[in-house]
Amino acid sequence: MKMVMFEASSRGVSAMYSAILEDKAATLFRAVRTRSWFAAVLILVLCALALSACGSGGNGGGEAGGNAMGEGSSAPVEFEYGNEVEHWNVALPDRSRDSFDEVAYNAALQEFRAAMNGDDASALLNAYEKLERLFADLSSDRALANFDQACAGFDEAAASAYAAKQAAYDSHYQECAHAFMDALESKHGEAFRAHIGEGFSSVLDNSSTMSSESAALRAKRDNLVSQYGALVAQDASDVELKRLYVELVNANNAWARSLGYENYVEYVFATEYGRDHTMAEIEAAQDEVAREFVPVYQSYAADVMGDDIDGAFDALDESEETLMTNARACVVCVSPALGESFDHLVDNGLYDISASEAKVRNSYTAEMAAYNDGCVFVNPNTEVADCAAIVHEFGHFNHMYRVRANSFMPNTVVDVQEIMSQGLELLCYDHYDVLCPEYGDALREYVLFDKLVAVREGFAINEAETRVYCEPDLTVDKVDAIWTEVYEKYSWPADENEWLSTSHLFTSPFYYAAYGTSALAALDLFEESRSDYAAAVGTYLRLSELAPETTYCQALREAGLPNYLEKGQVTAFSIRLANALGV
Repeated sequence: MKMVMFEASSRGVSAMYSAILEDKAATLFRAVRTRSWFAAVLILVLCALALSACGSGGNGGGEAGGNAMGEGSSAPVEFEYGNEVEHWNVALPDRSRDSFDEVAYNAALQEFRAAMNGDDASALLNAYEKLERLFADLSSDRALANFDQACAGFDEAAASAYAAKQAAYDSHYQECAHAFMDALESKHGEAFRAHIGEGFSSVLDNSSTMSSESAALRAKRDNLVSQYGALVAQDASDVELKRLYVELVNANNAWARSLGYENYVEYVFATEYGRDHTMAEIEAAQDEVAREFVPVYQSYAADVMGDDIDGAFDALDESEETLMTNARACVVCVSPALGESFDHLVDNGLYDISASEAKVRNSYTAEMAAYNDGCVFVNPNTEVADCAAIVHEFGHFNHMYRVRANSFMPNTVVDVQEIMSQGLELLCYDHYDVLCPEYGDALREYVLFDKLVAVREGFAINEAETRVYCEPDLTVDKVDAIWTEVYEKYSWPADENEWLSTSHLFTSPFYYAAYGTSALAALDLFEESRSDYAAAVGTYLRLSELAPETTYCQALREAGLPNYLEKGQVTAFSIRLANALGV
């Protein structure tokens, strides 16, 4: 999100599943810092295992499952990335948490402002590049501080260190945003716009700088989010969480109004998440999702009730070494092109996949702009389904590795980012016997089920959020009533308080819609893969090297996929998917 570190968070397991698997629902992921000592050993066996594990046919080494819904080959797809991105092989513990040079930054900002009034446009552009490189260090410092905090749970010192980095990031971003907006209005405005691109220019055009009133309201909002984290850690009651949520909604709306927006909904769609579609377009599509897509999901869910999906919730008794080895072998079965970024991830220890009750209950991938890569945090439940979370987050990581980071325009078009994660999960469908040899079928059914759920819940949760934020004189009773109506509309037989397990509602309002929009694209790639695996994989890999500012509708056009937000497209896709699933 703009001005906040991008967190490509996996959806919480407890929020994913309807009453069908209610007794299997688990807590959100928990994790600690991984050991770094095994990385060097691990990498020695990855390549050999990858080639030997991949079958030329559908099921990647297991007889069950495989191409159950299609006869096309799922052999590894050869692909060459066309972009060249510089990377640094620096181990995660060796990456400085204090690399930002405040003096150099202030000098570069002064140079930039002076260049606005000069005669040479190139001087302005050169100063911008200096600022971008310096800001990349601050952005990476912040990402690392957040990672350390996640590893340390709710440790006060780690939380304080991250808060300081976040505050510095927000402050300096505002300074730069002021300067950049002035530059767009200067005599060099046209050259500056062309240099930074239309995507970032549009963000600046839509940005509102904060007054002292806005800053105070932002601080209040951030404090409420911090309170949420503390309440979760304390296993607070549903009543306490609901009261906090109402207060947070009111605070978000007040903050948005101070910036000149009618409410937080309008603010989000104008400035956050890099969206090029409107709330009205999502609202039009969500009715088709409820009417046409949900029955497809229900039919598939009924089919798998007696199958191996329960195995996804069995205890996972695998070492971290084995999990990473198998994950590498699995994604290379999709395409050898994915091996390079996976090796970079392992070689530099840019991940944490270990489990601990004491750690932050979340999974995410954070961008480190100074290195053109990221760090992966998976907090597992020690269940088979954890394997899918590793693939999910690696999909994000690979995208960050493949495109040059812009610290002022982080990789935050979330509706595209989630295609990178969910799409890879589905393209690994035929190779889950490699990832989890004893539970390949269970993992296949789990992942497909999960993506169907993602569409329903992505649109349902967005509708509930929109109604809540537009409700005057909001109360806990009104929130409960809205959720009851939404559950009914989407045939979601959930407990009335299940929505409280969705942390995004508190920490990243309106993010959740991205799981729905991106899951439609990911499922479309899956449907294509059943008849032409190479074409589907090729489309996915091309998407993974698109510029970070590529918007959702633009990405769909470049991928040759339909715009699911246009009238009738969800209906048409639901028919195609039902045929592919045989439901």
